[in-house]
Amino acid sequence: MQIDASPHAWLEDRGPRLSLVGGIDDATGKVVGAIFREQEDQYGYFQIIEQIVERYGCPLAFYHDRHTMFPSLSQQARQDESVEEQLRGTKTPTQLGRLFTQLRSTSIAARSPQAKGRIERLWGTFQDRLVSELPLENACTIEHANAVLQAFVPRFNARFAIAAAEPEVAWQAFPDALRPQDCFCWQEERTVTNDNTISYKGQRVQFLPTDQRLSWVRCRVQVHEHFNGDLRIVFQGQTVPSRLAPPDRVASAPSRTVKTEARATPSPQRPSPKADHPWRKRFSASSRS
Repeated sequence: MQIDASPHAWLEDRGPRLSLVGGIDDATGKVVGAIFREQEDQYGYFQIIEQIVERYGCPLAFYHDRHTMFPSLSQQARQDESVEEQLRGTKTPTQLGRLFTQLRSTSIAARSPQAKGRIERLWGTFQDRLVSELPLENACTIEHANAVLQAFVPRFNARFAIAAAEPEVAWQAFPDALRPQDCFCWQEERTVTNDNTISYKGQRVQFLPTDQRLSWVRCRVQVHEHFNGDLRIVFQGQTVPSRLAPPDRVASAPSRTVKTEARATPSPQRPSPKADHPWRKRFSASSRS
């Protein structure tokens, strides 16, 4: 399975420049997934791979370029490890690298554009035929272009796809132990802090107690962000009850006005001796004799 993206003026002067993200079966030349995106990104690849898995199953291998969003050559050498083992390694796998591992599909990085000859030729054909098709439908937005694309691909496959030279099937079933929603999402790890919360993209997520666990402090959890914006927190394969934490409230003490009264400055007083002090006794000459 060759996957790639082609940035091009697909809408010519009628709309923005777009990237066409797609996948082609190397054995038959059949386009098995395609979508227009504003630019080449991981979300676009997630979408076409989800299309491929739903329609055909999991490819034995994905052949791609050496973009940083794909697994590096050093990560490809570790594909026999589980996702958890990779996460414990020195370098965290990319989101697509993690997805390939979950699907049990091998990742192969092409060392040159010529090595991806079939999909490069596909882009040349699409830049001719599809670019001519889009103005016939007056497509000028990405939404309209995607609608035209979904109708165009089946007609293209019916005309140009060929039978595989080898009868051996290069597809495998989706892993029984997984659910699609556990794969086709953005996944990151977080450690729960002392107030039973985590921080994710500027939001604080509050963990709720359960009958089995009252506190989640210091637990290492996975955050699954689905492409519709929903968040799911997973700990040891189970969903953790959570909610968005309320914003911090800084308690401000009411300001008090201290009233001061003007007081007269007392005049300094001279010390006064006690009644039995010798200074208070009368002095006489007889007392000296």
